[in-house]
Amino acid sequence: MPVAPEHRTYPYGPPERLAEDIWLVRGNLSYPLHRNMVILRLPTGQLVLHSVIAMEEAGLAALEALGTPAYSIIPSTLHVMDAPFYKTRYPGMKQLAPSASMDEIGKIVALDGSVEEVLPALGFGLHKAPGTEISEFVYEVPMSSGGRALVANDVFGSAHAADDSRLLGWLIVSHIAVPGHHLGVPRIYRWRFITDIAAVRKFAGDLATISDLRLITVSHGDPVLTDPAGALRSVAAG
Repeated sequence: MPVAPEHRTYPYGPPERLAEDIWLVRGNLSYPLHRNMVILRLPTGQLVLHSVIAMEEAGLAALEALGTPAYSIIPSTLHVMDAPFYKTRYPGMKQLAPSASMDEIGKIVALDGSVEEVLPALGFGLHKAPGTEISEFVYEVPMSSGGRALVANDVFGSAHAADDSRLLGWLIVSHIAVPGHHLGVPRIYRWRFITDIAAVRKFAGDLATISDLRLITVSHGDPVLTDPAGALRSVAAG
């Protein structure tokens, strides 16, 4: 298997099972912001990775033990850092991005297609986030154990997006991420990228109507495992 050239890795944890065929890898950066990679296993045994995190050999072995890395979703222009690492490590893995971002992302890593073209055939539903300058989707995924899961990127955040035991982490949580222990729109995302917060809130309310919704993941913060529809309704209510 090709060995990726030297690429900086940051601390990360082992795959955490959220549901049958869905795992989360929690990672960090040089500053105390937490980030998540979501691992989805298809009925074929192939893996779809959302917002990849570069890992060392032990981490990659744990990933490969779950299935065959086959697709990588680069969810937006803000989440490209580790995509070249996976392109080198797994040349056969298809690198996907929203079509509106492909030109910019393609300057950093070679892409194999758009999420709009490829993912529906794999059973994914795509919900485009409105009212934001960043092109991103919330992905609706059928769960092998029943029900539906949503994989979101930055338009929503959740609790523990940073280590608030450290001063910088506390500042991130209180001034940049979602303060408190709930799903919400991160403050910095709202300040920098949201053009229509009412549209984003309506979007959250519309997602809450998805039948048998059991799980929500976000790229920064804890997954929502209890009453995800209610969490979305709270976002809709502002």
